[in-house]
Amino acid sequence: MTPEEKARKAQLLKDDPFFAEVLEAVRQQYLSNFETSQPADTVKREGAYAGLRALEDIRARINTFINDPKVRAHNSRVKPGTKRYDA
Repeated sequence: MTPEEKARKAQLLKDDPFFAEVLEAVRQQYLSNFETSQPADTVKREGAYAGLRALEDIRARINTFINDPKVRAHNSRVKPGTKRYDA
């Protein structure tokens, strides 16, 4: 799959209201698990924290796919010897 195809599919995901609803429902569940954990229940809190971080990683990866073709296009126009931002 080309970077452009990935960007298009990632944008579709980002714009999909149902996908956003699913992510928010999972986020709320992790927050609830965190808030309702007992003081000694570090495993539950750590699991909730890890889940919240994973959701943010998913969102960040989607944005990376969306922006990748733009970054590649920019880098292809950078003059030789100047700094490039290749992945």
